[in-house]
Amino acid sequence: MDDLLTADELADRPREGSRHNAHVYAEYHRLAAEQAALRRVAALVARGLALVDDLSDYQAAVLTGLHKEGPSSTSALASAEAVSHQAIGAILAVLDNRGFIHRSPDPTDGRRQLISLTDAGAAQAEDTIGAREEWLARVLQDGLTEDERRASAACDGTSRRYRRTRFGNN
Repeated sequence: MDDLLTADELADRPREGSRHNAHVYAEYHRLAAEQAALRRVAALVARGLALVDDLSDYQAAVLTGLHKEGPSSTSALASAEAVSHQAIGAILAVLDNRGFIHRSPDPTDGRRQLISLTDAGAAQAEDTIGAREEWLARVLQDGLTEDERRASAACDGTSRRYRRTRFGNN
């Protein structure tokens, strides 16, 4: 087993006489550098988002999602956030305790409840969206290198395409 090479070790060993291998080696290292830049961007975003308000990422996502999309069922929210029904129940309990959401019977299915924002919830969602947009703009402008900005823009485009494909929206 000691004779097995890691991906880095294999990439660092171009085979003699192979121009293709030198190209693969260069591409591998270019992608590794982009991946490192993306990790740095993700870490900056995660740290900054945690500093914006005292909502967890999932709580803020549900709150802002309700603000953007309007009232929704518990199961639709769980699906949109890719969490279990138990997890979305816990998230909604926190938002309910803080007075951010209102539950009402679904007019089309009395067994379900529709979750909507209260005035306080809408105000918190707007504050959260605004603060996060301002913070992200500052980070993108001041805290990243040009390569990191390009990597971030590429991720944004990929994320938008993924959401359109998966959820059918922008």
